[in-house]
Amino acid sequence: MTAAGEGWTLRLLDDVLRQHEGVGDSWLHPAELSQLQRIANRQIWRQSIGVRLAAKSLLLATPMFRGKVPQDLAIVTPRRNGRSLPPRVEVDEAPQAVAISLSHTTRYVAAAVACSSRKFIGIDIVENSAAPDAWLVQWLSQAERALSASADGPSPSELWAAKEAAFKTLSPGTPFVPGALQIARAKGGSLTWRHENAPAERGDVTLHCGPQCVIALARRTTARVPSARREVSLV
Repeated sequence: MTAAGEGWTLRLLDDVLRQHEGVGDSWLHPAELSQLQRIANRQIWRQSIGVRLAAKSLLLATPMFRGKVPQDLAIVTPRRNGRSLPPRVEVDEAPQAVAISLSHTTRYVAAAVACSSRKFIGIDIVENSAAPDAWLVQWLSQAERALSASADGPSPSELWAAKEAAFKTLSPGTPFVPGALQIARAKGGSLTWRHENAPAERGDVTLHCGPQCVIALARRTTARVPSARREVSLV
């Protein structure tokens, strides 16, 4: 976690739940418990709890929430016209000036936070065995396929994670159209993204690749990707 209140974390889901066994409910706000009770799929329910616990550990380490206890913070997912919007952090039902992004799989949970209302961040995990490259390639443009086929190019899984992370930085309610989010390599070698249908929507992506999964961190141009991580567990 940086002094500016930016950071990200990747944890094994089972480790998070085991760490908070018996005290998890004391970390969750009633508004969170109310939303979690509506999740019928038990695996998604476990993941949703685990990712909130991991995210709260990050938030409580920032200067903005110094002196708060976990249950003071509510990480809620608003809904509009029957659709889920990006998560937000509330204190006493008041939205806080915090950018937050969550991602979870059957094994991992990840969160990224930036204590500013002017920053737009996104994080995504893709387990290496989650989807075959042959399936993912169909969502890539010709330019992206060429990039992936280059000597040091990102794999289709890495490009997919980058698209998902970039999507999470977009304005609430923007539909996810994988083909509209284009990933490219900048002159310096870093990855960038742009939205074909919204020229002003663009930014960069950082990939962190482990033996079991890929983590993508994206930002919009006006934001800075959290580069510090509080705790990482790649196995």
